[in-house]
Amino acid sequence: DTVQPIGIVPVKFNNRLDGALVVVQDQHPIGEETLRIMEYAGPMVALVFAKENAVAEAQRQLTGDFLEELINNTFNDEELMERRASFLHFSLKEPVAVFVIRLSEQEDFGAVQPEEERQARKEFLWDKVREILSGENSVMLQFKSSALIGLARVKEDRDLRRLQALLTKVVREAQENLGRKAMTVGIGRPYPGARRVSQSYREALTAVKVGEALAKDAAVWYFGDLGPYRFLHELRGSQEMQAFHREVIGVIKSYDREHGTNLLETLACYFAHDGNLQSTAAALYVHKNTVAYRLRKIEEITGLSLRRPNDRFYLELGLRLDKMVDS
Repeated sequence: DTVQPIGIVPVKFNNRLDGALVVVQDQHPIGEETLRIMEYAGPMVALVFAKENAVAEAQRQLTGDFLEELINNTFNDEELMERRASFLHFSLKEPVAVFVIRLSEQEDFGAVQPEEERQARKEFLWDKVREILSGENSVMLQFKSSALIGLARVKEDRDLRRLQALLTKVVREAQENLGRKAMTVGIGRPYPGARRVSQSYREALTAVKVGEALAKDAAVWYFGDLGPYRFLHELRGSQEMQAFHREVIGVIKSYDREHGTNLLETLACYFAHDGNLQSTAAALYVHKNTVAYRLRKIEEITGLSLRRPNDRFYLELGLRLDKMVDS
C-alpha cells in the first residue's frame, strides 16, 4: 500500500481538546499553504463547536426549568405553559406521561465516586435514553439528584407499552455499561394538559417506590398496573400494617420455621391458581390431599376460614403485605 501524507491540527476551545482537523493527501506531500489554512480553520471549527454546544446547553437548561415547573405544578397560567411547550417543540394538549429512572440509595450517582465519574455516568444515561427513545416524538429530560425524569407523549395504550419496552432496553444497556443492578423505572399514567403533569410525576415516583420494595433487580413499573400496591406502599412501616401482618402471615411463617413446612408457599400458590386444588397440587408437585391438609392447617393456625370471603381477603392481603414487609 502507498503511504499517504497526513496533516493533523487539533481543534481546541478554552484549552479543551474538542477534536481534530485531518487532511490526507493522495500523492504529494502536504504543503505549507495547506498547513496554514488548516491552522486558521482549526479555531473557526472550534468556534462552531462551541456555538453548537452553547445552543444545546441553553436548550437543555430551558427544558429542565420548564419540566421542573410542570412536575412541581408551580405555574399559574396553563395556556402560557402550553405556548412554552410549543416553543420547545412539545405538545401538552395530547396525553403525556412522566417516567422516572432512579438508582437505589446504596448505588446512586451521589455516592463516593469522583465528580467527573458521576457526571460521566449521568451523561451516559442521558445519552442512552436519547438514543433509544430517538424514534419517539419529543421527549423532555431533566436530572433531579440521582434520578432522570422524562416526559413522553403517550396517545394510545400501544404507545405506553412501547415506552415500557424502550425503557426496559435503556435499563438493560445501562446496566451492561455502568455495572449497576439496582436501577428502577416508574411510569405515571398519561394525562392531557400542563396541570396534570404533576399527577403523572407523583404516580411515577410511587411506581419507583413500589418497584424498589418488591423487586431486587431492575424493572420498569407502570402505576396503572400496580393494583392495590398503589396505596399499600403508603402503609409500609406503620404499626397497623406490622400488627396485621403478624396476626395473619407472621403466625404462618413462624409455624413454617419451627416445623420445616411450606404452608405460606402453598397458600400463595393456592391463590395464584384461583383456589383450584388440582392446579395448586400440580404446581407444587404434591397430591391434592396434601394441599387440602396444608390449607386446613393454615385455617387452624390463623383462625381464619378460606370458605369465608372476608377471611380469604385477609389472607390474600396479608400475602401482598408480606412482600412489602420483607423488603
